[in-house]
Amino acid sequence: MIKIKNYVFGTIDKFKYPFIARLIPDNPDRKIGITYYFLVEIEEKYKNYIPVYAHELVHVVQFWRNPIKHIWYKDIKFNKFYELDIESEAYALQILVDFDFDLNLISNSVIESVAKNIKNTKSYRLNDILLDVIKARLWYYIKKWKNENKHLAYKITLTAHNLNSALVKR
Repeated sequence: MIKIKNYVFGTIDKFKYPFIARLIPDNPDRKIGITYYFLVEIEEKYKNYIPVYAHELVHVVQFWRNPIKHIWYKDIKFNKFYELDIESEAYALQILVDFDFDLNLISNSVIESVAKNIKNTKSYRLNDILLDVIKARLWYYIKKWKNENKHLAYKITLTAHNLNSALVKR
């Protein structure tokens, strides 16, 4: 990773998914972190919370998987099911990182709490989706990260730790 002023330039998985990241001032009206395609911004007060880095880096991977589809369904022709999938996938890895990839530590109450957060966050526009559908998507992606996408999950997690070190280092 390369740091220039307040920006860190890095990649996930050997230059496959490039990104730029920076810390931003705290703002109660904004989310903890936000990703614009490949630009990651994380609030100062969460600068040492690795699961947030992992969550935002998942959004970078999602963008680079299919940039045209991502821009189309996220920004031009909003699709709530695409939004549900990308947020569920990102929160699923965030949960796994938060619980050290141990499924036995992840309770239904954790999933319920995250699902309610997804449902009630206005910018996601998913308040009309059933809570049980959101919970099912979270469990689906948790298992997907844990099984078939585990190598990418670990690469994102390692990148999250390295990014944290690069951003916090003065």
